[in-house]
Amino acid sequence: MGKSIAKGFQEFRAFADSEQSIRRELVTATQNKYTTEKEKGVLNKVIDSYDKQVQSQPLGPEDFVLSPHEVADFNELEPAEVGRYLRYRYAYNKFPDLHITEEYPPCVQIEIASVCNYRCTMCFQVDSQLTDKNHGHMGLMKLDMYKNIIDQIEGHVEGVTLASRGEPTLNKNFVQILEYSADKFLGFKINTNASLLTEDKCHAILSNISLGTIVFSLETIDAATYAQIRVNGSFSNVSDNVKRFKRIRQKYYPSSKLITRISGVSMPETSSMEKMESYWSRYVDQVSFVHCSPWTSIYEGLPANGITEPCGDLWRRMFIWWDGKVNPCDYDYRSFLSVGNLENGAVSSLWTSPLYQDLRQSHMSGNRCQHVPCRQCPSV
Repeated sequence: MGKSIAKGFQEFRAFADSEQSIRRELVTATQNKYTTEKEKGVLNKVIDSYDKQVQSQPLGPEDFVLSPHEVADFNELEPAEVGRYLRYRYAYNKFPDLHITEEYPPCVQIEIASVCNYRCTMCFQVDSQLTDKNHGHMGLMKLDMYKNIIDQIEGHVEGVTLASRGEPTLNKNFVQILEYSADKFLGFKINTNASLLTEDKCHAILSNISLGTIVFSLETIDAATYAQIRVNGSFSNVSDNVKRFKRIRQKYYPSSKLITRISGVSMPETSSMEKMESYWSRYVDQVSFVHCSPWTSIYEGLPANGITEPCGDLWRRMFIWWDGKVNPCDYDYRSFLSVGNLENGAVSSLWTSPLYQDLRQSHMSGNRCQHVPCRQCPSV
């Protein structure tokens, strides 16, 4: 049987003190006039979980406490936002375990560009079945489609990530996309290789995204290793861009709550966490590594890896490609599992559609091996 890989960080470091009075702030949030009854229900569960933790009691399936990176987010919230944020993070983390599906997903990952200027060795972009234009996978999301998605999910979804198979800053409407997203979500995130992070784009990010995270994707402090992994990329260029982002933030946006993170894929040739921390802690708030998920040959009919645990992303995230196609995950980068397209369906109706529900039920029944590429995917 193959070894399953849990979603999330393999290693994580934050370079600021975490707030130790979380429980007190949660109690205060239950009394805030902006906190809804559903939010109060989640807050009380989380308060009980912290009480159990203090008393060294085991946490049950419905219990939840914030992880270190969530504490960093929590510390930036206004009192009226605490209930919203906790309900979002509870759904993101616990709904996959409890197999709960609500009208909208906890997080929507929007691919505003499937094209990329890099050919990283661990990325789908090295597969010509993806990048060959004749296969129809390459493109940039139109601004009208992006606005349609945001209009549908605003007020229902807190987690929005601009990422997936390509580099989001390649979209010619990148600035307008950020402007349309401003102040609408508590968990807005951008994943970028930072190679095209011009001064104008730095200002666009910092002036529009007041609460959220920007992730700079790299896993080394060595230029030669960077060039070997991040093919077509320049370490000096990216390093300069990340440093410039910090300078602009400090000079023009000193009160910005945006969290900056270096995040790399853990591989034998990557720098150690200690080296990454020593170098990058001067320029960003956090450094992390994520697991490297093997993806080569996943569509070639190899024997199933034997993992029977359901994939958490079926309850955690919806992926929307540049052309409106909706996918349950980005491991399936050729869209074998697509459940439809926003051109003939809405976010909520597709999320709760029979095709999506059937896939969830199949995974819950231990039959993920019947689906390609689930049969080869190690993520749970």
